[in-house]
Amino acid sequence: MTSSAHTQRHLPGRIRARPFCAAATALLLALPAAGCSTVRPRSGEPEVLRDWATEHQGSAVVVVPRDARRGFVIGTLAGLTIDPQHAAPPRIDLRVNRQAASYSIDGLRRARGARHLRGVLDGALIGLGIGGLAGATFGLASKNDFDSCTLSCKTSERVTIATLGFGGFGAALGAIFGGILGHGDVLRF
Repeated sequence: MTSSAHTQRHLPGRIRARPFCAAATALLLALPAAGCSTVRPRSGEPEVLRDWATEHQGSAVVVVPRDARRGFVIGTLAGLTIDPQHAAPPRIDLRVNRQAASYSIDGLRRARGARHLRGVLDGALIGLGIGGLAGATFGLASKNDFDSCTLSCKTSERVTIATLGFGGFGAALGAIFGGILGHGDVLRF
């Protein structure tokens, strides 16, 4: 045995991982940012609109007009206007840059409000699942190249440690992203 092979063999903590572990880690970091959304059925009905408006009153909402060139509008939900005789379509009232704006639901593709506490839970669960899966993959793919084991010699120990570590990291990262983005509460028109 050459001295360089002998040195490499006894480097503590040297782990060889397969390339798919890098992909699993990238997936772990990317998916919690995607978040979750609930699309309400029958979004154009007055009862559904009233419930949505009550839940998101005073919160930031995003409306997307049907005209794709206009992009989207972010504002604070000021209210909902529904004609009692249903002669005109309901309107979503927003405060955008301290100015009032009103959007008819006939001119909108969708409106989205966010539930931030539910987003924390969604993100933590998604991150825990993806992190645990990535950790288990990493633990199975890693291989110790040294004779004396101090932390994890058996594959089952490496898998357990990596799963707990990556899962905890994923849950924390997912909770942060989920809290920022929130659980989407979407109306489609």
